[in-house]
Amino acid sequence: MSFPITVIGNLTGDPEVRTTTSGKKVANFSVASTERVRVNGEWTDGDTSFFRVAVWDQYGVNVAASLVKGSRVIVLGKLTVRDYEVDGEKRVSLDVAADEVGAALRYASATLVRVAPVAAAPAA
Repeated sequence: MSFPITVIGNLTGDPEVRTTTSGKKVANFSVASTERVRVNGEWTDGDTSFFRVAVWDQYGVNVAASLVKGSRVIVLGKLTVRDYEVDGEKRVSLDVAADEVGAALRYASATLVRVAPVAAAPAA
């Protein structure tokens, strides 16, 4: 089951693009999002959550060409929570299938360059 989510945070590494065995491209990256909390009238950092993000096709290629480690981003997508075990230790993975990815411009500026849409392959 997946849930709609918006994540604002920083890339923990450069996006990596790979090609699946079926020929589709996917960009993967991780976003760290730290909650800001008020303690005794002072703002401080709370817990940090890490989200694994996947962006498919040409959109993923565009994301990988535009963002680097440390970039602040806004990601909208569908969250899937996955439980797994490593050496007997239970872990949880927060995976986001991104619908939209954008640079957060609170602490940066950007120059947008339109790219031509990629034509779909003809139906067989």
